[in-house]
Amino acid sequence: MQYIVINFTFNILTTFQDKKVLYIEVKLLHMSRKLSYYRLILRKVSFDRELFLRELKKACECLSPSDKMKLLDWVKHYVKGNSILDNAVSEFAF
Repeated sequence: MQYIVINFTFNILTTFQDKKVLYIEVKLLHMSRKLSYYRLILRKVSFDRELFLRELKKACECLSPSDKMKLLDWVKHYVKGNSILDNAVSEFAF
């Protein structure tokens, strides 16, 4: 079974007649059951830097190459707002 994830990106492109124009990009991602599972695990362990990196390493070893790339893209976006993980992921060899 595969899951479909809808990923929204909002960007302000330009102003048009003094009004801001909003651009919405929608990406449909097909996600395997394993990928969904590891994303759940990584969300749950995101309170601890070392545990997060350990689980990320395990996930990368178990996932297919395409799922691994999807996971790493998700991780890069997920850690942006998290001060605990922001520095830790830069140490991880993508």
